[in-house]
Amino acid sequence: MANLSSPHIVIIGNPVDGFTHYGPFADWEAATDWVESLSDCDWWIAPLEPADPTPV
Repeated sequence: MANLSSPHIVIIGNPVDGFTHYGPFADWEAATDWVESLSDCDWWIAPLEPADPTPV
């Protein structure tokens, strides 16, 4: 797997039909390259943060 020093995920969908999350990708650019190869759809790219084991 690629170096995931700045991992990002791709979110595809909408509030009515639901969302699907894909990844992780090594960085924002890798996620963008992947999602731009898909057909026309609503999408966002978000950083993937590590889980905080301490509850808020």
